[in-house]
Amino acid sequence: MEVSGDVSVNIAKVVARSREAVSKLGHGVAGLMKKHGIRVRQGFAQVLGGGKVAIKQKSGSSTIAAKHIILATGASARPVPGLDEKMLWTARDAMLPKALPKSLLIIGSGAIGIEFASFYSHMGSKVSIVEMQNRILPLEDKAVSEFMQKILQLQGVEILTGGVIPNTHGLGLENTKATLDERGFIVTDDCCRTAEPNLYAIGDVAGPPCLAHKASHEAVMCVEGIATSDGIMKDKPHPFGVHNIPSCIYSIPQVASIGLTEEQARAQGLDVKVGVSHANCSGKAIVSGAIDGFVKVIIDSASGELLGAHMVGEEVTEMINGYVIGKQLEATDLDLLSTIFPHPTLSEMMHEAVLAALGRPLNG
Repeated sequence: MEVSGDVSVNIAKVVARSREAVSKLGHGVAGLMKKHGIRVRQGFAQVLGGGKVAIKQKSGSSTIAAKHIILATGASARPVPGLDEKMLWTARDAMLPKALPKSLLIIGSGAIGIEFASFYSHMGSKVSIVEMQNRILPLEDKAVSEFMQKILQLQGVEILTGGVIPNTHGLGLENTKATLDERGFIVTDDCCRTAEPNLYAIGDVAGPPCLAHKASHEAVMCVEGIATSDGIMKDKPHPFGVHNIPSCIYSIPQVASIGLTEEQARAQGLDVKVGVSHANCSGKAIVSGAIDGFVKVIIDSASGELLGAHMVGEEVTEMINGYVIGKQLEATDLDLLSTIFPHPTLSEMMHEAVLAALGRPLNG
């Protein structure tokens, strides 16, 4: 394929396509709620205590009572004092640009910051990232951070190294026994329960990791717990550990991880085996032209248990699911060693990384 002449980005059509997809998904969810008889009230709610909630709507105010209440108000961008609001974008604003900015300064290099840096850089904007920690993606494995910094810099992104706030304001938590931690997130136990009887909190408002799939899983676990306590269900839901929650970053290349980083494992005094498989040794990656990336695993030397996995590269947000299942089932290096991965696929790097950790790499 050859392209001649000037090529430009029509950002209006890009935004329109994204809104079309969001609208379709939103209508689908609305249809499901209607199908299951869930009543939706649009308005501002405040917890009054004693199982009561006040709702302010355009049509007026009302109070409803419920045996169980779940708070799922999410989190918002933390305000930046001293900056002209006309020049300041939140993540939501960055998803709905009226025009492509010539330059963009991104404060913070977590998942959202890196995704927007990658997107706008590829769209032609001059992008700079400011991160208060000493490296970007500070919650990821150090090898992932260093690799992504090199990739982003090659893409023309300037990186300077050296959040969000929970939506609890106006909820009326002062009318309950629910408490907040030092960062302002609602304190819950491993079943999403607050200190107020029958009051629960899920998702971003209950603290990091601020991930949609973590919030969804908490919602299911929370409702099933309520159903069990009310005698509707017999099987009690099982709480999940924070290290079994996968993280996905949709940058170019993608980033995905689960479990402990190498630094975290060693800081806990664990003796670990580490294996790395590089994309430039993968036949599928070479054919696809996606040789920038790697797969890294951290394995407990004593038990062989998979402690963590970290990936950079094409489609790693899909590949991570294999390790997610393994982590949930407490798989060992021998379990993964004896697993057959199809050829030719990018997922073979997952097997090769385990082989490397055991000192038996096929491509090393």
